[in-house]
Amino acid sequence: MTVSLVSPASNNEEGVSRVLEGESARFKCSADANPGDRLARSWYVGGELLRGRTGEEMTLEGTDRSLNGREVECEAGNAIGRTRAGTRLVVSCEYH
Repeated sequence: MTVSLVSPASNNEEGVSRVLEGESARFKCSADANPGDRLARSWYVGGELLRGRTGEEMTLEGTDRSLNGREVECEAGNAIGRTRAGTRLVVSCEYH
């Protein structure tokens, strides 16, 4: 299972997702299960459940520095078991 930053596209190292402050960040939770049609997902930021976010993809709108260093995680599971994976979010400022 993996969690990856889909948008904005950038040079991310494994386990780290980089975005600029103010950008929206879209993440994808890739997981395989058998049976796959009964796979449930939950999303967490900094260990806190994001209620209502249950899809394969999740977007954080307008990221700010308060999210810097937080873990963005997806938990996926079915009747057989559950697993969790994540990526650390690095929010940078762009100075002009």
